[in-house]
Amino acid sequence: MTRRICPALAVAVVAVALAALPGPAGAQVVERDHRTPPSDRRPAPPRPPRPPVIHYRVDSFAPSHGRAGTRVTIRGSGFTRATAVLVGGRPVAVASWSATEIVFAMPRVAGDAAIALRKPGPSGDLPVGSFHSLVDPVISRVAPPSGGPGTRVELIGRGFERADTVTLNGRPLTVTEWTATRLVTVIPEGATTDYLSLSRPSGERARSPQRFRVLAQAPVIARFSPVSGPPGTRVRITGSGFSPSDRVVYGVTSIPVLGRGSGWLDVEVPRRATRSELFGVRGRAGTGRSPRPFDIDVPPVVTSFSPDHGAPGTQVELRGRNFRQGDWVSLAGKRLPIVALDPRHIRVTIPIGSESGRFAIGRDRHESPTAGRFEVYNPPTLTAFTPTRGDPGTRVTLNGSHLSSAEVHYGRTRLPVRARRGDTELVVEIPRAARDERFRVSSRAGTAESAQVFQVQYYTVIENARPRSGVAGATVVLSGRHVDKADDFFIGSARLDLVARDNDSATVRVPDGARSAPIAWTTFGRRVETTWRFEVLSGPAIAQFQPTYGPAGTEVIIRGDHIDRRTQAYFGRRPLRVVRVSPPFEITVQLPRGAAGSDYLYLEGHGARVRSDQQFEVKVAPEITAVDPTAGRPGQEVLVRGRWFTDATEILVGKVRARVVRRDQRAGTIRIEVPRGVAPGPHPLTAKTEAMIGDYRRPFVVLVDEKPPGTPPVKVRDHRTEKPGKGP
Repeated sequence: MTRRICPALAVAVVAVALAALPGPAGAQVVERDHRTPPSDRRPAPPRPPRPPVIHYRVDSFAPSHGRAGTRVTIRGSGFTRATAVLVGGRPVAVASWSATEIVFAMPRVAGDAAIALRKPGPSGDLPVGSFHSLVDPVISRVAPPSGGPGTRVELIGRGFERADTVTLNGRPLTVTEWTATRLVTVIPEGATTDYLSLSRPSGERARSPQRFRVLAQAPVIARFSPVSGPPGTRVRITGSGFSPSDRVVYGVTSIPVLGRGSGWLDVEVPRRATRSELFGVRGRAGTGRSPRPFDIDVPPVVTSFSPDHGAPGTQVELRGRNFRQGDWVSLAGKRLPIVALDPRHIRVTIPIGSESGRFAIGRDRHESPTAGRFEVYNPPTLTAFTPTRGDPGTRVTLNGSHLSSAEVHYGRTRLPVRARRGDTELVVEIPRAARDERFRVSSRAGTAESAQVFQVQYYTVIENARPRSGVAGATVVLSGRHVDKADDFFIGSARLDLVARDNDSATVRVPDGARSAPIAWTTFGRRVETTWRFEVLSGPAIAQFQPTYGPAGTEVIIRGDHIDRRTQAYFGRRPLRVVRVSPPFEITVQLPRGAAGSDYLYLEGHGARVRSDQQFEVKVAPEITAVDPTAGRPGQEVLVRGRWFTDATEILVGKVRARVVRRDQRAGTIRIEVPRGVAPGPHPLTAKTEAMIGDYRRPFVVLVDEKPPGTPPVKVRDHRTEKPGKGP
């Protein structure tokens, strides 16, 4: 019974599940009778698919600019055959369309035109963007066709853009007004007749149908500045109608144009002008005159004066022309009082304290000097002299006034003037064998004397030293003249001990620690040095030497200080041969053949002997005297006999170092093992101690190794060599 119920229950569950599945709207669940035969069952009709939602939009269009006829492509979605394209609000023909793309040809429009799509229905127009229509510029006419600088000119045509440039004869013009069909520009100063041209950055160009005729304008002078001045004054003329071809005149004299700009000219009043004149600018359309003449101010000129010399209070008459009230007169830069003045004569008075020099007559800032000098005879004064003391031959500077032509006396002796520095300084020299005296200066205007005497001091002079070199403690005789008992003597900064002194010499002693330097002394508070040096001799010093060991005959370089060609070297007490000397820091010596052992190196010179800090060790290269056996396989032990073996001695077979099995330094033997890896055949046998090498007279023969690897070395014993100390 259970088996019968289970299939029926399964069928019922499936039916309930199918009834729960979603179906088309309005569908009813039909209960089926399981007893109905399967052939009577009919399938349910299929649900129709839902149509996809298509959005109506514009994504892009290209190109965004071009000429009439350019094919424009609009891309987006939701387009239909009924979608219309509007350009500037007017429909245009569609060349091709699809649901995502519409292509049309741009009609002829002016300037920028808006593009839109129109679709039947209440959705309205869908904007696409703005298309910039490129139109070649055309200038139809120009009004007016002629005019002078400053004329406003209209250019009538089509296709004008704001970026367009208007030129006249290649010169850019300023555009004051702009539309697509009209431009307004202004003719500048200096323009010439030519076509009006229009150009734009993309390369399009247009030209007026006829030339614009620039009418010449007569120049007009409005003003000039400055309005007055002397000949040669630079004047700026301001006005209008100026052109580069204009000629400028001062009266009737043509003058060059120094500079020009928009509405101005710079000129210079002729330097030979003698009267006031009008400025004129002559152009092709006429001549413009200045409203007033330039006020010429002719400077005064002095042709002569008399007298040409005199004492303060002298009246001098200056003759010339163009004199007037307000002019001033100076002498050597100092203005003079004017007694009388007329257009051709001026009389002045020389005041007290005046200096000799040139007259100058001036007006305002202009100054004109005379050709000759006026000599003022002022009595000289002597206020000071420096230095106030010194030895014969000392140069003394005298200070005062009016000394330019004065003579100098020292007591009764007239002194030659070595240098004159203006009117206030003289340089003289104290004569030999002079005594204390006063200075006196004299000229045609008077005499003056110094208030104090010059003190003549005979300074100590050291001319020689005997000897000029020596060690510390040596006695030196300094010879010269005027040696004073108060003098102190030095070598560099070290004071010399005074032993004896007289009027012409001083005997001194070199102190300890002194160094080579010029001899110096103090005399009357002044320090003086010789031009030569006193050489303080010192014993040699050893800083280092190399090498520190070696065989007899080795050259040793000793470095230190105070080394010269007289320095001697020693190995202990044995003198060494000097190979070369590099004063003062280096000497090279050679060990004698019989040298042995270790000892200090010594240097001796100038009575001093110094020793090195370490010893030099005489070492001999090792020597192999016998080998037993003279041939062997790798790994075989060999006894090597020789002399001068040390613990550092190595044995080399060819270039390979052999392992030392045992060494006996007292017996002079080294037992080695033939190194492995050495090619069979004869090889030199070498003993090496540090850098010293000794070769055996016969080669050592390496035999072929017939034993397999890992076999212990064969020890070959020679009963003749068992006793140490005996040769083979």
